[in-house]
Amino acid sequence: MVHPLHQIASSPTHKLLLKQWLKESDLIGRRTAVKHVQISKLQSSITFLHCFFFLFHSIFIIFLFQSPSTLSSRHSWIPCLLSLLSSMAIAWAVRYKTDSRTV
Repeated sequence: MVHPLHQIASSPTHKLLLKQWLKESDLIGRRTAVKHVQISKLQSSITFLHCFFFLFHSIFIIFLFQSPSTLSSRHSWIPCLLSLLSSMAIAWAVRYKTDSRTV
């Protein structure tokens, strides 16, 4: 039994169309592979940002509640403000990474 692609390839015009289709299929496959690599790099950088976020805040919380005698009650807002600003910066970085690489 002859495969249907052999019947198509026997005609010169169909053979040309088949070659073009194979080239286009290969090109689409390469583009898809590049996009998968970009997505995996983006996921790893976002994972790094999340790990940094949790590590930073865990250290900050330990610093705030471990040694209350070193911080006077008047200046306790400074670490909280720094924590809030760093949270906003990391959230912006994640948003920037996802928005810049989606196209």
